[in-house]
Parts: sequence; structure tokens; C-alpha cells
Amino acid sequence: MKRVVPLLGWYVCLLLVFVASPASTAFGGDRDRYRYIPAKRNAANVCPHMHRVLNKNFVYPWKRPSLVRLVDDPIYGKNSRFSFPKLLGVFHDDQKTLAMSYSRLPTSPEFDAIHWREGRVRDRLGSSEVEMAILVADFDINNDGQKETVIKNAFMLDYYVGGGSGGEDMLYVFPLLEKTPALSTKWESMLSGEVGGGKPALITLAPGVPYRLIRPFLYEGSIYLLGYEQSQQDNELREHMHIVTYQGGGQPLGVGERAPIKLEHKCLFRMMVIK
Repeated sequence: MKRVVPLLGWYVCLLLVFVASPASTAFGGDRDRYRYIPAKRNAANVCPHMHRVLNKNFVYPWKRPSLVRLVDDPIYGKNSRFSFPKLLGVFHDDQKTLAMSYSRLPTSPEFDAIHWREGRVRDRLGSSEVEMAILVADFDINNDGQKETVIKNAFMLDYYVGGGSGGEDMLYVFPLLEKTPALSTKWESMLSGEVGGGKPALITLAPGVPYRLIRPFLYEGSIYLLGYEQSQQDNELREHMHIVTYQGGGQPLGVGERAPIKLEHKCLFRMMVIK
């Protein structure tokens, strides 16, 4: 089934869409029902297993209601299914919960095995500082027997790209932090490597890594990454879910330059919209 990505300009600010849309209004892709078709596999166990998981739990991968209230929203409130556990001192914010919603649901036991906690970092916007939401978890992302601290600080925000305003996930990989940062850690110090004793690697949209959404999961003792890819061919939107393992790379080499991200591809699933 062919699907065409709409032209840009349908919104100015994603937050205005979040807040102004009525509760009955669905986001782009919200009502789409999918089935997943294996396109390539080279791993004996994880591919058929995750094929079943996707077709059972990810039938509506983009389903989420609109935000109707900025405080105590019934869907995105602190006790809602979209809410993440918090680091000490972090207060709930319904708008930030919505912004991270694709990283929360859909889910399955494999994804729930990654114990994300919600934190904050401070970034400078013009002359003022703003608090940004992050997700923090300690797990062995490269399967080398040693845990790392992984911080997701940017998120896929919307189904449609919208000139870049749809967002994409960014995962920073630190050596295991003795003390998990919450409100007090400066954003600049994290990027510079002052936290954790080393400059972090970055896994995000890059050559060879076409994933707007990146969700780690645990299966049979190993960590995998589920990556969502959108691509266009002849005005047709094609969608795939990739399953890969992270082998390293992404470390800063200089100003604006990072080492290539090394991934081992395990499975590829074509996403087909069904009625």
C-alpha cells in the first residue's frame, strides 16, 4: 500500500500541536495498523522471536492521544502508562512525557527489561537556561560484559519529519556513572565528558544508521537495538524496523566529527499498513 509524506509547513511548533489538538484528534500515523514482514535475517533466534513480538505488541506503533491539559493530563499524568520512573528530585511534566511517548509505548517484556529513569539536564536557549528531559539507564549496550550508562537526550517527536521538527532519538553512551545525574548536571559538562571520566559515544541518525527511533531491548541475555527507518521512493513512504547490535563507534574525533557507528545487522522487517 502506497503512502505519501505530506509537504512541510503544516505546523510551526510541535508543542502547539500537542496542546491545541482536541483529545479526539489523532497524530499522523496514529490510526495506522501494521503487520511486519521479514525482509532479511541472519540471527537464528532473535528474528523469529521479535517478528512475533512486533506483530503482537506493535500493531499500532504510533498510537497516542493528544495532550489536553498541561497539568494532570489523564493520559500523560504522573501515574499514567506513558510516565517513566523518575530520578530523585525530578518532578513530573506532562508535556515532556508526551515528547518521550514513542520511547515508552508500545512495549513488551523485552523492552521493559531496560530500566529507564527520567531525569533532567540544563541547556542554554538564547540568554536563558531550560531544563530538558532525558532518559537514563545502566545496561551493557555493546554486550562486552561491562555495563554502560546510556542517556537518551533527544527523541522522535512526531511521525512526520516536518523539516526536521519531527525529531530523532539520540543515545549517549558513557562509562558506568557512579552517581546518575539528575537536575544538577550541566548539559555542557555531559557533552564534554566531564561527567563519567570520558567523552561519550553517540548513537543517532547518521550514515549507515537511518533510524529516527532507537529502542534498546534485552533478549536471551544480549542487548539489541530496534531502529525505525522512514525512506521515500517515488513519493512512496517505506517503513522498516531494523534489529541490530551496537559494536562501538560514535566517539568524538574533533569539532563536528565522530567515529563511524559500528552496528551488526540481525533482522529487517518491512512495515505494511493494513486495513
